[in-house]
Amino acid sequence: MTQVSKTQSDFAHAGFTVCKNALGQDLLDSVRADLIALAHLLTGKHFASADACWNYFRAFDRKAGSTFYNGFKHLPSVHQISASAQIIEALKHGAGMSLPALVDVNCRIDANGEDKFLFDWHQDYWFSVCSPQAVVVWIPVEAISEETGSLELISNAWTDGRIFKTRAGDVYHSYADAVVLDDSIPTERACSATGLLDRGDILLFKFNTLHKSEPVRSGSRSRFTIQLRFADYGDPEFQGNCFKPGVVNSRQVDFLVKEGQK
Repeated sequence: MTQVSKTQSDFAHAGFTVCKNALGQDLLDSVRADLIALAHLLTGKHFASADACWNYFRAFDRKAGSTFYNGFKHLPSVHQISASAQIIEALKHGAGMSLPALVDVNCRIDANGEDKFLFDWHQDYWFSVCSPQAVVVWIPVEAISEETGSLELISNAWTDGRIFKTRAGDVYHSYADAVVLDDSIPTERACSATGLLDRGDILLFKFNTLHKSEPVRSGSRSRFTIQLRFADYGDPEFQGNCFKPGVVNSRQVDFLVKEGQK
């Protein structure tokens, strides 16, 4: 049974919670093994860890590293986690969903010296739309530490869960740049999830919860994470969107169209 942190009872108010021991180590080990196998396929080299794979790509073959990065989210082991009974249980008991709908699977590899790819303060509603009450399942594949960092969040207790003012980004390195904050937020209320998460724990947060990427301080370890985005079939707004998530790329940003900003 998933053990949920003390914030679960306040999830509707705070907008985030940590589910302790939500995933079996075997599921995460399968993702690690697949990443190592994928790196071997691309390079012909044998690696001892996911970090060793990414360190090689960064140092010697960044183009192949981009292919490796793209392949991460298509691994069957990642999708096995997304459809696992553990994740569905966490969404129902930790986030109060009636019938979860998987609307997006994404993976990130954040590394030292690549801060331009990090997300600044944002709400996932800007990118996936669906509903402000939809939920991100944020999963560290490897252990999180102060050296790898995680996310900073601001509780909805301080923001009332409102959708903040935004504008179109000036540059586009990734979809993180498509929509940017154009409003004042209570950054003094921010807290880090790093000390709350062990390997096997998951972080749940709503699409209307403000959060940002923390930089990676380690020169040898990166942050490998899976982001599963779920809406609730029982959510009236998701029903009103005909169960379709939003689109965001360098040419089309549905949220900005919806807000009349583009």
